[in-house]
Amino acid sequence: MRSWFPRTNVWESAGLNVHLWNKECEDFYLKRRAAILDGNAVPLSGNQWRQQMRFCQQAPKLVVQMNKAALSFLQSSQADFFMHHHPQA
Repeated sequence: MRSWFPRTNVWESAGLNVHLWNKECEDFYLKRRAAILDGNAVPLSGNQWRQQMRFCQQAPKLVVQMNKAALSFLQSSQADFFMHHHPQA
């Protein structure tokens, strides 16, 4: 199967996937969109996308570790203290 943009499973393992849309994601999208509109791009297979999306292999691992740290904090007594002693304005 080929696609104009990376499919979800490829995007989730790509170096741009840090669970938020940032400048690098926007730049990637705009560059790809321009190439498609100019006729300089073709749909790619999953393997081709994986080759193209090798930006930073550590990014998905970093996201997993950040999520673990956030969950650990939210389950801790520090989070409970913070929530009860810092009311929202």
